[in-house]
Amino acid sequence: MSVIKGGASAESWDSIYRDEESPGWNVGTVTPVLQELLPKLTERLEHDRKRKLFVPGCGFGHDAAWLSKQGFIVEASDFSQLAVGQAKSNYGSCDNLSINQADVFSETGVYDVVFEHTFFCAIPIELREQWVEKCLGLLKPNGYYFGVFHKVNLETPDGPPHSVNDEEIKTLFGKKFEFIRYEYSKHSLSSRMGVEKEFIFKKL
Repeated sequence: MSVIKGGASAESWDSIYRDEESPGWNVGTVTPVLQELLPKLTERLEHDRKRKLFVPGCGFGHDAAWLSKQGFIVEASDFSQLAVGQAKSNYGSCDNLSINQADVFSETGVYDVVFEHTFFCAIPIELREQWVEKCLGLLKPNGYYFGVFHKVNLETPDGPPHSVNDEEIKTLFGKKFEFIRYEYSKHSLSSRMGVEKEFIFKKL
């Protein structure tokens, strides 16, 4: 059995993908928040070369594939072999896209950008501080961490997905990143409106 730090197993995530016809975080296409947020990031990037981008918890690969078509060299991973298999079936022919089954805490690459959507809320709560440190290690100097935090300021008893609040985000990331953007998204799906915050953080 493959086990991530904190006890969650790859097999448990496989069972979610297998047993739920449409897992709650899978919207079936690229998230509209990403489509609206990306231009706000790219205006800050130099355009003299292609940028390497990492997507943790890529699920069925919709966001990762879309990003690869926007000029990034994308490496994406998920802990679930079932999810990775579906992602490869969906997008295995895309240029500039590599999808692998992996424990994100074992990743060793270095990237210009890390993108996430419903990843932070999925990992065990006790691993959030470790994720911040891991994200710093994955990013090059002045690299960017951007995406969508889910279940913000929405208290829920069980997870994943686990809720997160503004104070925790500021405490965990505030000393490590410059907050360029952190606000409720106006482009979330109707079922997620008011509980998703889009963000762009720059590594200090």
